[in-house]
Amino acid sequence: MDRLRRAFTLVELLVVIAIIGVLVALLLPAVQAAREASRRIKCQNHLKQVGLAAQNYHDSLNVFPSGWTGTGQATAICFMLPYLEQGNKANTFDFTQNINTSASNAAARGQDVAVFLCPSDAGQARFFTGLNNEATGRNNYMPNLGSYANWAEADNANRWKANGIFYRNSGVRIAEVSDGTSNTALFSECRRGPNAAPNPSQDLDVANEAAFGTWDGSTAYNTTPPAECATPSATTWRYRGLQYYRGGTFFTAFYNHTTPPNNRFRDCMRSSGLDSGHFAARSYHPNSVGVAMCDGSVRIVNNTIDLVAWRAAGSRGEGESAQLP
Repeated sequence: MDRLRRAFTLVELLVVIAIIGVLVALLLPAVQAAREASRRIKCQNHLKQVGLAAQNYHDSLNVFPSGWTGTGQATAICFMLPYLEQGNKANTFDFTQNINTSASNAAARGQDVAVFLCPSDAGQARFFTGLNNEATGRNNYMPNLGSYANWAEADNANRWKANGIFYRNSGVRIAEVSDGTSNTALFSECRRGPNAAPNPSQDLDVANEAAFGTWDGSTAYNTTPPAECATPSATTWRYRGLQYYRGGTFFTAFYNHTTPPNNRFRDCMRSSGLDSGHFAARSYHPNSVGVAMCDGSVRIVNNTIDLVAWRAAGSRGEGESAQLP
């Protein structure tokens, strides 16, 4: 006698597949959220290490490193390498020679430093120098210039001197942070540029060039971006965060507090001198950025923070009463 064989009908199979599909659809966002939470924690840890390295530099030399200075034009973060267990790498740099153009620095600048990279930034773009065409080291953590747009250490006509922790020829001591170390930003995040014409998802990762005549025409542009920042530009700067070592250009060396975190408009820079700009703190974390403070803490700051409070966190001694939440 033949035994009856049981099997799934086509309808039953389709129902099972549909149920599995629903479960996967429900589970996937949770998995992605968990992965992003892990990446965010790692990014905060990197930012914490960078902030502590700046403090250790200060403990050793009684001053924070210069934003950039001298013939070498190295950034603050480059001077901090020995305090990030990167002494051997620091020793490969020749700070008496131009950090970006000298052949003697080619090998040193052609490497990433893991602690400078946020895992949430998956960008693969690299900048290649014109010397040996080597790829250069990347960075997601920028020094705080302040709540004004100019990197200079002195007023320059309509452009005001910097009031943050880092700027050209800076040498700020903790005693000068009169607004309080827990209220003053030290470093925050940037999104690395595409080093090419941006696709729609990368539109805010490039910066417009603003004519120096326009920029110099009003003191308002010290705190408020000119209209050229919000409109497409024939000339854009596309390699932000792709040269961690390079001072002498605003967009490779600083961020500032003139615009809110993850500003919905493009950043921009003065075309002549490359010495003034509006560069927002930006990240790939949902609706927020991480900020290392002068007291060693790391804060998560929401995009919707009051702009007055955000600008107050950028300056070291303007006497503002506002504090980050």
